[in-house]
Amino acid sequence: GTTGLTGAMDTMMVIKEKNKDYTLHITGRDVAEANYRIVFDKNLFCWNIVDKKEEHKLTAERKEIVELFKKYDRKMRTGEVAQLLGKELSNISGMVRKLVDDDILMSPAYGTYELVEKEESKKPNMTKKDTVDLFNNTQSGQSG
Repeated sequence: GTTGLTGAMDTMMVIKEKNKDYTLHITGRDVAEANYRIVFDKNLFCWNIVDKKEEHKLTAERKEIVELFKKYDRKMRTGEVAQLLGKELSNISGMVRKLVDDDILMSPAYGTYELVEKEESKKPNMTKKDTVDLFNNTQSGQSG
């Protein structure tokens, strides 16, 4: 029997493997989203963080694509990216696919791509007047 209650995790950590390269992906409600390159230490039988996976480790060609998405700040098709960069469509398609695999770009709809939102940009920009004082049960700045 079930009580009809469902639960969800506050934080999730996933280890992904690609070509013997392991990445720890962390996301959650109370933590900043991050990706780390990790290696397994067989002597200590534990995972160790080698470095943080960031965009600055991209090839020059992939950086060019990422900068284009940042500049236009919208969804684009691979043909448009190729045209704007003056590159071959087949080359751009391959690089875009790899950027999606590396969680730098995402495909919200078939054939379109955009930058993956960082956790900081998802959070609403709250001010003091948007907060609620739970102890006095009134909105801050208001009485009674």
